[in-house]
Amino acid sequence: MNNKILITMFGLVILAGCAGTKVASESDVPDWYLNPPKYEDRFVGVGD
Repeated sequence: MNNKILITMFGLVILAGCAGTKVASESDVPDWYLNPPKYEDRFVGVGD
């Protein structure tokens, strides 16, 4: 019984720690992401 509670609490702490609200600033984002290269004969995509 105590193990189940301990594992549940540990899982909740891990999930809460990963769910932060810190937003990446533009200085953290690489230049190729903000300004992808443009080619006449190719498609270039940047995923989000």
